[in-house]
Amino acid sequence: MGAQACIERAARVVIVTNGQLGWVETSAKRFMPRVLGYLKKQNITIISAQFTFRKQKQIRPDDPQSWKDSAFEQLVREGVKKPCVKPTTKMCLVSPES
Repeated sequence: MGAQACIERAARVVIVTNGQLGWVETSAKRFMPRVLGYLKKQNITIISAQFTFRKQKQIRPDDPQSWKDSAFEQLVREGVKKPCVKPTTKMCLVSPES
């Protein structure tokens, strides 16, 4: 399933990046201004896993995958505590990384 299909079907869309805080917004503004407008219009949350988790003691500061894993684990925990729409909320992951 592609990103557009996920957005259309989702109750909540979150972009998780290992880039620095503001990287997605800055890049979109510079190279794809309409995308930035779309992200804002759709109320899409953007999380910098690096900024949020890199300095936490239980996470290795040199392991970007652990930052992202931690971000997704947090999102799942939040979803379990307060589901977006209904208890059967599904996660759709679109990632350029292998």
